[in-house]
Parts: sequence; C-alpha cells; structure tokens
Amino acid sequence: MSIQTSQNVERSPVQEKEVVSYLRQHPDFFERNTMLLAELSVPHVSGSAVSLVERQVAVLRDKNEHLQKQLDDFLQIAADNEKLSRQVYRFTLDLIQVQAANQLAEMLQHSMRKDFLADDVNLLILDEQLADISSCTRVDSRQFRAQFAKLLEDGGAMVGRFNDRQREFLFKGRAEKIASMALLPLVAKRPVGVLAIGSYDATRFYAGMGTVYLNQMSSLIGKTLARFARK
Repeated sequence: MSIQTSQNVERSPVQEKEVVSYLRQHPDFFERNTMLLAELSVPHVSGSAVSLVERQVAVLRDKNEHLQKQLDDFLQIAADNEKLSRQVYRFTLDLIQVQAANQLAEMLQHSMRKDFLADDVNLLILDEQLADISSCTRVDSRQFRAQFAKLLEDGGAMVGRFNDRQREFLFKGRAEKIASMALLPLVAKRPVGVLAIGSYDATRFYAGMGTVYLNQMSSLIGKTLARFARK
C-alpha cells in the first residue's frame, strides 16, 4: 500500500526586478487594469501620497521642463554663435581696409573695444620686427618666450586668468584691473607678436572655453601683418 503525501510548495515572492521587467515588456498593463491606478499611491517628497497618474504627470512635467531648458540653452548658444560670426565678419572687413602698417594697432583697439567689448587691448610686437607699426608695445622676444613659451609652441589662442607677472608684462601699469584675458599669437611667416585682450570680468575668459573664433581672428591678423612684414 502506497501512501501519497502532499507537500505544500511555498512559492518564493516575486522579485521587484521581475515586476519592473514585466511592466517594461507590457507598457499597456495599466490600460488593461485601469482600476489599479486608483488603488496605487506613490509617496511624494513632501510626505503626502499621490496617485500613480498624478506622480506620472509630475515626472513628465519635470522631464519636459528639463528638456525645455536644454532647448533654451541650445538656442542661446546658437544665437551667441551667430552674433560672434557677424562680429568676426565685420572684423575681417575692417582688416581688409587696413592699407598701412601704422593703421593696424588703432583698428584693433577700436574693433576689440567696440565690437567685442574688451576692457583693454595691447598689441605687442617682438623685437624690431614690423618697424612701421605704430601705437604698439615693443617687447624682447627672449623675455616674451620666458613668460609665454607655451603660446608660441602651441600656436593657438590662450584664455583664462594669468599670474601677476604675466599680466604686468602684457599691460604694465593697467595690469591690476585685468581679471581675465585672451592672448592671440600673431604669425606672419614667423611669430611676430601677440594681441592681448583684457577684461575686468574674471568670468569673461576662462580655461576650457571655446577658442574657434579667437583662433580665426589670430590667423586673420597674422595674414594682415604678413602684408607689411619685411621681406
């Protein structure tokens, strides 16, 4: 005689990840079980309970606001780039109209202050190169390389906050007011100088900012200087 024994097999509780996986695979679950929406509640950060629908609406609203902010930021960046593009275009036209070397420094001063809102501008020319350029600061190339070797090596614009010695070298007695600056290396077949653009605002020029337009301007000034360089 055989005796059958029944064993109660206790099922393990459903794991949370299984529920999540199921709901993801069946996004229409709550459409087929609408009465659950009224029974479920989700704790709110304020401590009160809200229905799942209200919580979902709140999440979607927050997400929409985040996306809207991203869109606004992109539109602002696009507007800023368009403005810069127009400014560089005008800058290019002004350079084309420079017919003599002694006009260049004055043109750069006017353009940087008026169109690019620079607080201070200084055109530094190395040694005795480009002797016909007036209203510029003549600097010893060895002293300049000692302070800004990386600028000449890399060949690209440098931006940010510089140390006291560098600011004094570039702006002399006006250096104390300069909180940030952009340095544009000037190359006319060979390095001939640098355009220093100073700002009283410490956040105007900062490490890591884009320098595409600054490098374009650096190249344009260099090409202009090459027209006046000694053969």
